[in-house]
Amino acid sequence: MDESIDRLRTIIDKYKSCIYSESDFHISLNSIENSITEYELYEFKDYLIKTEASLEHINFMVEEKYRRSEYLKVISQIEEFIKQHF
Repeated sequence: MDESIDRLRTIIDKYKSCIYSESDFHISLNSIENSITEYELYEFKDYLIKTEASLEHINFMVEEKYRRSEYLKVISQIEEFIKQHF
């Protein structure tokens, strides 16, 4: 569990620091989601699946120049979820 949370925090930091693009962040999030196999982390995995769907929606519906701000909103929600659950 800690590894998944640490990886998630790392990709968030990389995105916020402009090291990762939207695509890099999305791909990394998917990788974390797919690596979670413990039953007790079902709620966390489910949350990441829904978050990934939100990112896909942003990618298709939001103009490129506005995507970063929309991704940052989603990232704030992820950070809040982590605070509340871990």
